[in-house]
Amino acid sequence: MGKYQNFLLLIGSVFAPLFGVVLADHFIVRKRRIDAAALADVGGRYGYSGGWHVSAFIAWAIGIAAYHAINQWLPNLGATLPSLALGAVGYLVLVSTRRAALAS
Repeated sequence: MGKYQNFLLLIGSVFAPLFGVVLADHFIVRKRRIDAAALADVGGRYGYSGGWHVSAFIAWAIGIAAYHAINQWLPNLGATLPSLALGAVGYLVLVSTRRAALAS
């Protein structure tokens, strides 16, 4: 039973912060608008760093670390919603600082 529980915790730690990043990007950053023609353009607006959105990966990793930390030290709190929120907020902060750096 312990292995099954650890597997479920691993799945939760990966997907909860990922959904936070995806939801923040789709609803807040992009405001539900996607340029379908630009998706295939490697150098376009969705190209990022060789196709990898580094800010999203950093926010996702922070959310995963937060999930495991909360699960370890505050197990009665529940780690899903805090890690989802932390992944979303972390992504928004990283994207806004990147935009500010590019603007100046």
